[in-house]
This record gives sequence, structure tokens and C-alpha cells, in this order.
Amino acid sequence: MLAVVLALLPGVGIGDYIEQWPQKILQRAGASLNISCYQNYSNLAYMFWYQQPPRNGVVIGPYIEQWPGRIIQRAGASLNISCYQNYSNLAYMFWYQQPPGNGLKLIVATSTWTQNFYEDGYSEAKFEVNRKSRGYILMTIKNVTAKDEATYFCAANDHTV
Repeated sequence: MLAVVLALLPGVGIGDYIEQWPQKILQRAGASLNISCYQNYSNLAYMFWYQQPPRNGVVIGPYIEQWPGRIIQRAGASLNISCYQNYSNLAYMFWYQQPPGNGLKLIVATSTWTQNFYEDGYSEAKFEVNRKSRGYILMTIKNVTAKDEATYFCAANDHTV
């Protein structure tokens, strides 16, 4: 699962800054390594580390990719977030939102044969979702405001949640 972080331009929203280093690591097997992360938003209570295996070789289980990784957008504009999963048996795809300092909230669940199911408080008028194929989903967030500042996650499964 990858994350898309939406930050609004200064003066429009809070805006988080997250930096991780080193960006690329080459290390001998059996050796230790250090990865550092910094964020400048003092109200965040938690920081998380996620690992995604490389694409080369055999992929066991689904591979999920989101893009773009970080979005900065002006208030009132719309933006698109794409998600791809390569495991053809996963009929369900989901979009989650995690506002700063809060837990994950399910926005929408989709399947290849039914219409989108939106959770209470979310609608197609704001979060338009287009399931272009079994493995690809596009979410458009319309009329972006400071309330939309969050990390967005895409997920896939063979069952509903």
C-alpha cells in the first residue's frame, strides 16, 4: 500500500513537510542500516514506516502502485490520484483518507460489477471514482479545500471490507 499525500499551497492550508534520507541505499547482506525521517508538523502524534518490495522477480501477492506520490494544489481546483494493482483476481479496490492526526477513513469501495459504494460523509460529488479496468482506478477530488488535506491510500482485496 502506497500513500498519496495532499498538501495545499501556503496560505491555503496547513501543509506538511516530510523528508526521508537516504533516498537510495545499497548495503551488504547481514549489515545494519539507518533510515531517517523528519516531519515539521508538530501536531502529528504518529509516524509510520511502510515497506514495499521491489517489482523485479516474482511478486507474491498483489502489487499496488499509486501516483503521484505528493500533490500540492490550489484551493478550488480538482486533482487526480491513480492506483494500479496487478493481481487480476482482486475484484475490489478501495480509497482511504487519513487526515493529519487522525486514523484511516474509508471513502469508497468499488468492484468490477457493481456501482461504487461511498461511506457516510463521502460522495461522488466530491470524490469521483472511475474504475477504468479490473486493475486500475482513478479518483478525482473536486473543488479542493483545506479539509481535503490528508494522506490517501489505495487498497485491493478479493472481498469487501
